Amino acid sequence: MRRAEQGKRIIATYLRRMAETLGQPADRYVIEDVLEAASEYVVSLEGEWSGFFVESDRGVLPYVVQEDVELRQKGGGLEGSFTAYCPYEVRVEHLNDTRVINNVVFGTIRRTKWRPPDGLSTVVQVASRGNDWLEGFAVWYDADTDQAEVSRMITVRKNCPDYLQYMREARRIMESEVLLYRLRNLVEKGYDFGDAVAMVQAVEGQQPAAPALERHRAEGPDALRVEGPEYLARTGMSYEALLERLVELGHETLDEDMLGDDHEGTVEQWAPVFRDFPLCWRLLTKRDRIVGYWHFLPLKPERMEMARRGLLLDSTLTPQDVAPMDKPGHHSFYMVMMAVEPKYRFGASFKKILDSVFEAVELLAAERLFVDEIVFAAWTPMSRRLGERLNFQKIAELQGTASQGPDKAVPILATDLRDMLRLGEFDGYRSVRSAYDIR
Repeated sequence: MRRAEQGKRIIATYLRRMAETLGQPADRYVIEDVLEAASEYVVSLEGEWSGFFVESDRGVLPYVVQEDVELRQKGGGLEGSFTAYCPYEVRVEHLNDTRVINNVVFGTIRRTKWRPPDGLSTVVQVASRGNDWLEGFAVWYDADTDQAEVSRMITVRKNCPDYLQYMREARRIMESEVLLYRLRNLVEKGYDFGDAVAMVQAVEGQQPAAPALERHRAEGPDALRVEGPEYLARTGMSYEALLERLVELGHETLDEDMLGDDHEGTVEQWAPVFRDFPLCWRLLTKRDRIVGYWHFLPLKPERMEMARRGLLLDSTLTPQDVAPMDKPGHHSFYMVMMAVEPKYRFGASFKKILDSVFEAVELLAAERLFVDEIVFAAWTPMSRRLGERLNFQKIAELQGTASQGPDKAVPILATDLRDMLRLGEFDGYRSVRSAYDIR
């Protein structure tokens, strides 16, 4: 009875016994599962994947979206989450009411913050290449055009032997899909196919592209780049490997005798934090090598108070210590780390990574998530000077560091973001100042 109340499937024999006990016909509660009966076998798809699809937004060309996919499977049922890295945002979507029949996946992806029909898409994909490659189509309703839109969708299993080769192939296919997407939209609007081809050729490269795509087109192979989780999707690097590099970078940047294991933490500890909060960190890369990064988190009030008093050990932070980011609100943020190799700590190189902090602040504001206060431990003389320049005030010292000598004490610095944005050097940050209603 409890399984029936929960809407779960029950073995037909038990249902017939229930019907007999209740004085009903034997098959009163039996409903044949046509989908299950039609399936001769079910492929195993559980695990982590990387995916691609194409979408468009008003005023820009179509662009390829990369995503991290986590699938959970029980028999023929499939559920999971998609973290999509778009030029304007990072969004999380969920796989619901999805089935696997033989080697075919069909179901629904939903973005929880949107009200249907917005944020709903139907997916059909076929597994091949040893079940390490899913390929098919996604269809969704676009409120901007008031039409159904469709895109090819390719997903690659992360731990498969040919992962990097498959990812390169998938990217090539999806770049072609961008052109097909544009042609298909023109043809659907009534243009002759030949005319549609001529139109796309005539305006190729003359329309405004999405910011991230435009930026990468302009950058040469030696340019410094600011990247988020899309770096992992592009390079095939795992979160564990990422954290190993970031820990190494921390050792290159800070005094190891001061830092210690209590403050540094471990790869195993930080990997789920980075995975669960993709808007809260960015990397500075050159030729795919990580040369810097920053990481901040909106902590829950009790943990934030510990940070203000200099009592917080970074090694104790877990995803459960982070304030919920699924609803609009105001938060205090703890800057866990900003580490940059020495040669990139000045001039345009450092401005690039500092600008990326405010780009993230702007993305958060677009989700109605606002930064009130920023607190950080100033481990280095450079970070102290930067704090002074940006109007941070000393509010405490990191517990235990003063005992190592006056010059070893690590100050805890804090400021109100709005006060910082009012400084003259932020006059050029017009969009983020506007988001915080600063004139």
